[in-house]
Amino acid sequence: PEPWHAASVASETQAGGTGLVAYLPTVPQIQTLVDVLRESRAWAEIDVFETLHRTWNVKGRSVRPDHQMVGHTGFVVTARRILRTSDTGGEGSAPASEEE
Repeated sequence: PEPWHAASVASETQAGGTGLVAYLPTVPQIQTLVDVLRESRAWAEIDVFETLHRTWNVKGRSVRPDHQMVGHTGFVVTARRILRTSDTGGEGSAPASEEE
């Protein structure tokens, strides 16, 4: 329920180029996670998208959504770990900046 704790650890331990994926049910959770990812300056390609599950009725030529939708919305957050010069043993740390 609090993937930002894992993201903080992953910012220090994951190799450059590795990915992070979180599935979250609420907007406050995605906001907190994205804020932590951006503040760490260790992640790029941060993306958030919503998923929706809706069942369909497929019977012969009748193909349509079910009449009653009992669905669930969730959010997926993805990010890619930036390879910084400090990760390769070089001097300094120059993470790529992400434009808003």
